[in-house]
Amino acid sequence: MDKNDKARFLSPILDKMVLRFEYDDTLTWLIKEETVFQTGNIRLEQINEISDKLLNAESIIVLLKGFDLEIRQVLVPLGAPQDQLRALIKFKIEEELLDDLDSIKFFILDQVGETITIAIMSQSIVLTLKKIFKKIPADRMSFIPDFLAIPFRPNHWTVYIDGEQALIRHQLLLGLAWETRLLGNIFSTLIKNAEQLPMAIDLYGTVSETALSEFHELKIERTQKNEQNLLEQVYDAEDIPPHVKLEVLSTEANNYEKIATQQLRKYLLYGCSALAILTLFFQTTKIFYLESILKKLYADEAKWSVSIYPDSGMVSNLREKIQDDVDEFNKNSSNGFFQLFLFTSQALKEIEQKNIISISYNEQVLDLDLKFKNFNALTVFKDRLLATGVNVEQKSADSTQEGVVAQLLITSG
Repeated sequence: MDKNDKARFLSPILDKMVLRFEYDDTLTWLIKEETVFQTGNIRLEQINEISDKLLNAESIIVLLKGFDLEIRQVLVPLGAPQDQLRALIKFKIEEELLDDLDSIKFFILDQVGETITIAIMSQSIVLTLKKIFKKIPADRMSFIPDFLAIPFRPNHWTVYIDGEQALIRHQLLLGLAWETRLLGNIFSTLIKNAEQLPMAIDLYGTVSETALSEFHELKIERTQKNEQNLLEQVYDAEDIPPHVKLEVLSTEANNYEKIATQQLRKYLLYGCSALAILTLFFQTTKIFYLESILKKLYADEAKWSVSIYPDSGMVSNLREKIQDDVDEFNKNSSNGFFQLFLFTSQALKEIEQKNIISISYNEQVLDLDLKFKNFNALTVFKDRLLATGVNVEQKSADSTQEGVVAQLLITSG
């Protein structure tokens, strides 16, 4: 018998356990024996003191500190399959993040149409959580941002005062944690950016009238609620909506990222389509996202049109539409970089046994590091590019055991 199973056999089975990571870096736990709540507070290094309770709980709900994560909404093309969705989201959020993408982890909470709601956490916090709960089966764990655990009513904002911290929930899946003494500042920002102001503020606890002054000026009512213990409230909830849970212990996110990376490489190695070149371009240069053109290019790829854009067969004169967009874009662009990519992708498409090592665009120059079967293939590629009217400068070309590795600089003619 596994020692974890033995612990469950010797100790009473608990229906539920609620944990909360506090803002003083301690952990509060709560269980219910018969009709009485039992609670305690420990430092993280004392986690073994409650290991029996953790192992014997049928369900464990963990409230994460709002200061440790961020909720945001991202727009993605309709119909994008799961194995490409995470790659699209990473592209969308990369320029807006202060941290490097490799240092964060994001979790998809919900999708409505083109809008996806995600939670972003640092990799170090995710690794800490996995270490703390490594012995607990993932299907027993539910991780929830603390501000999404407070009550919410449609067309209302909820403010939960928790000592020096305040939890704010201003939409079903949007909220944040903030310092209580600075609530006036964040209220002002939320009011300014709100698409629709609330009918009322549901307030748990006490906050200064100064912080609420803008709500008074806008004649937004305040509803004072009885103070509740957040852990007891979460424990007594009938169910946790799935869209507020973070799959922290799941490997699904990692799998999606791995699949997306593999597929992108496959498209580059074997298809060398305009779609593949553009996708890599937008990821590496981070200039901007030509969504409408990219959608058409997705639809133009016979291999993927059905799974990505099922209605693509209804688009008439697709190539003409793409060309019109390209012409319009180049007419308003001083460098014509889009045209360079189309010419390059077409020339690569006709070359067998090639490999793209790297590709980047900077200051009107397309910089390519490529590997060909032999010098003849390199010459054919350059000739086809030159025939389109672009300039091709060969910076280097070296023979290796695996073929010819060359660096080429492409500019408009």
